[in-house]
Amino acid sequence: MTQPTESKKRRRRWGDDETDALIIGCMKHGVGNWQAIIKDPTLTFDRRSAVDLKDRFRTICPKREYQHLYTQQNISTYYLAFNTTEQIPVHRKKRRMRRPFNEEEDQALLKGVEKYGVSWACIAKDPDLNLSHRKGGDIRDRFRNKYPDRYEALGLSLKSSKVKKDSSQQEEE
Repeated sequence: MTQPTESKKRRRRWGDDETDALIIGCMKHGVGNWQAIIKDPTLTFDRRSAVDLKDRFRTICPKREYQHLYTQQNISTYYLAFNTTEQIPVHRKKRRMRRPFNEEEDQALLKGVEKYGVSWACIAKDPDLNLSHRKGGDIRDRFRNKYPDRYEALGLSLKSSKVKKDSSQQEEE
């Protein structure tokens, strides 16, 4: 068994006060709006990140209700029941609707990469390419998924940084 490294955070238990603050934050700002909840000065969390809030919410919310909450795109209010007879209304953060890329956009993406390289924001802003309705991250993700060989040829890696770190640590051992 390996010893925890210095870079790993030690796990801290959630107290009732932090869990209550999370629930209040969800009622105030909406489920899924973790950044707004963590930045709310009226709510107190002990060195928690937005990902910590998401993970905690996932563990305290019953699985069936959690899955329902995150799979229903057009529901604005959701009622959570935390093992009580009282239901808590929670407003859900609205997500962007997904729009698949079409062949014309894929061709414009290829032209944009020829013109700007991996400057995804420049590709999105170029009026000649007609991709202004797309975000830079969406354009990058489409290029990485549709053209993985070209993505790697530009010196970009398909592996996540976590996978890289793990493999480099194994090589050192």
